[in-house]
Amino acid sequence: MTEKKIYQLAFANFLCAFGGGAVLGQATKLVLIAGKPVGSIFAFFIGTTIGLFLMEIVAAKFSEKAPRWYSLWTLFCSLGIYSLLQMSPEGTLEGVLGVIALGVLSFRFCFWFLSRIFRSNIASSAPRLLPLFEGSYVGGSILGLLLFGIVFKQDIGINEILFLDVFCSFLAFVIDYPALKQEKSLQGKQGNFFKSLLSREIYPPLFMFCLISIGVQVCLFQLSKFWKNGLVLIIGFYSGMALASVLVAKLKIESKENFSFFKFRGRKFKIGFISMSCFLLFFVTLFYISQNFLAESALGMFLMSLLFAMVYEVFALALVQNISTRSRNIGFINPVARSYAIMALCSAVAIAFYIGFDLSASQIFYISIFLLGFSFTLNFVDRKNLSL
Repeated sequence: MTEKKIYQLAFANFLCAFGGGAVLGQATKLVLIAGKPVGSIFAFFIGTTIGLFLMEIVAAKFSEKAPRWYSLWTLFCSLGIYSLLQMSPEGTLEGVLGVIALGVLSFRFCFWFLSRIFRSNIASSAPRLLPLFEGSYVGGSILGLLLFGIVFKQDIGINEILFLDVFCSFLAFVIDYPALKQEKSLQGKQGNFFKSLLSREIYPPLFMFCLISIGVQVCLFQLSKFWKNGLVLIIGFYSGMALASVLVAKLKIESKENFSFFKFRGRKFKIGFISMSCFLLFFVTLFYISQNFLAESALGMFLMSLLFAMVYEVFALALVQNISTRSRNIGFINPVARSYAIMALCSAVAIAFYIGFDLSASQIFYISIFLLGFSFTLNFVDRKNLSL
């Protein structure tokens, strides 16, 4: 893969993220299921779960040419949602139409997830360009959320957003088709990863990864529905994740066992996973105490979610590195995509729980504190086991 093709794929990544961010910001309450609004955030996690199923269960039956078409399938899904909106007499998607629309929206994010994962695998052949590549995704998502979730939300409706997504997906397809023509999917060893989850080496960091993702990311996304500046929270969160990725690359942070190591001004430092767990507990508690102020202050909401996301993402990346290292030690290759997909599966289940029980903001905060506390305990036990 030449650097020119990687730059092309980075632009395709940006286009898909831009369209996806616009849909994510506009379609948060697109569907009514049993009278309750369900939209893009739930579909995002469900779609990633479907992507995991396609990767693990039926990947062997897919042609290696399939990734070239993922962006085009994303396009068709957006057109399908538009068609369903035209069939609804009141412009609302509920009942049977709502269930179908939620399924189509989930597959839209599924194909987006698969195309992004495949592009990332290809781009990994040039490690020095990975920050640019991942930055194109985060930047596109933030820009789409900001423009169409906040700035132009009252001026542009969901129909226009879907056509924008169709346009972006088509341009991404035009880039993907020739760029991915000769590339093969990086699947790794099929079937072994789920078995490895039962091993003592793998399940602690993976379980912690899922716990902090639900306790931080999912909980904050759910809490955004309770505040008028909720999208500011999501934009701040994505911005914090982007800054954390830059920080990890700049400081060359590497994880070993239950510690992260980095250099700053020639000096070596290390920080334990237990300390990171404490930081997350501190931030969620601070968020809970100051929620009334944050609900009225867009700047405060942005800064708080940005700092929270930075700590979360540094810890999450450390856990993913840990999962990757431990997996290689037992003979499994390339577990990162599957780790993120399993996290998405757990997140989708958590969102369904939140929606089904119609939890209040305070209850969601309590669940977040409980999950992060559980992660802290698991971290402590795992560290003790490694020292034996």
